[in-house]
Amino acid sequence: MSINVPNKQLISFTENMSSLVQSGLSIIDSLKVCAKIDDSKNNQVLCDSIIKEISNGKSLCNSLKDVSHSFSPLYISLIRIGEITGSIEVVLKKLTDYLKQKNEMKQKLWMALSYPLLVFFTAIVVILVILFYVFPKLSAVFEALSESSNEFANISSRVLLSGKITCSFILILFAVIVSGIILYKKNQNFKNRLDNFLFSVPLIKDFLQLTCTYDFSFSMKLLCGSGMQIVNALEESKMIIKNVAYQNGIDYVKKEISDGRSLYDSIRSQKVFPKYLSMWIGIGEANGNVQNVFEQIYEYYKNMSSRFIEKMTSNAESFFIIITGLIIFLMVVQFVLPIMNVLGSV
Repeated sequence: MSINVPNKQLISFTENMSSLVQSGLSIIDSLKVCAKIDDSKNNQVLCDSIIKEISNGKSLCNSLKDVSHSFSPLYISLIRIGEITGSIEVVLKKLTDYLKQKNEMKQKLWMALSYPLLVFFTAIVVILVILFYVFPKLSAVFEALSESSNEFANISSRVLLSGKITCSFILILFAVIVSGIILYKKNQNFKNRLDNFLFSVPLIKDFLQLTCTYDFSFSMKLLCGSGMQIVNALEESKMIIKNVAYQNGIDYVKKEISDGRSLYDSIRSQKVFPKYLSMWIGIGEANGNVQNVFEQIYEYYKNMSSRFIEKMTSNAESFFIIITGLIIFLMVVQFVLPIMNVLGSV
């Protein structure tokens, strides 16, 4: 049975293990202490399960893989490299920094979008309340006003029709999104088509290219820095990339290198890779220092990712505020003003 490890707990577990292993404790002793540092039931079950797997003769990387699917392929691969090279404490430290950076980016994105999303959905709820609660109440009032009851009935029918169309559109859109998510997870052919399509959409392509290259460069930096051959590092790095188009690009590069082509020429020929990546790979090959050049690439994309998310969240916040303002404006024009006109004629 796989143990679900939330992202917050995963970061805490990795950070605690990093500190404990660096202090000189063995892996099993570190796990025992880690279970006491965070005495939550889920963490204790996680640590006890890993200890049990290691005691049965498994390596740490295989134990993590068997105990929980929450440990990514990159996580498992780097732990395995750390065990092989005897640098598990270094790997855990770098994994901790990486996981914290990724979590910080997600938090910035959520914090920037939470307020405009809240206002947006509040406006939707207000519209629904007006349609299905306020209007029925007002109908009873206007029935007693013979002169304005017909006018209000006409307004009410138009508003209700508009409301039904809006609600139907929202429900259809929601159904399409949910169906798309299910298909994306269950149907590999649909996932392949969608991933390739997204890489052809300008703004989305920039975002995917940035995030995928950030993860790719981090993986290559650690794997190559641990002494792994380029071809093997590419295979391991491919597993952490979620976009199929980028994965296919890595597969192509790996095949070309195996056939004797340079890494620079292979990467440059694939559109999924940004020019900055191929440029620095070329510099690294010219200097005979390809492995270390991934450090420079990673630092660049780490900073670029932070700036891109800040820019994207700022633009998204403005977008949602404008959309919310338009909804409120339409609501006033379509609902409030007609009612005020009727009341003014009473």
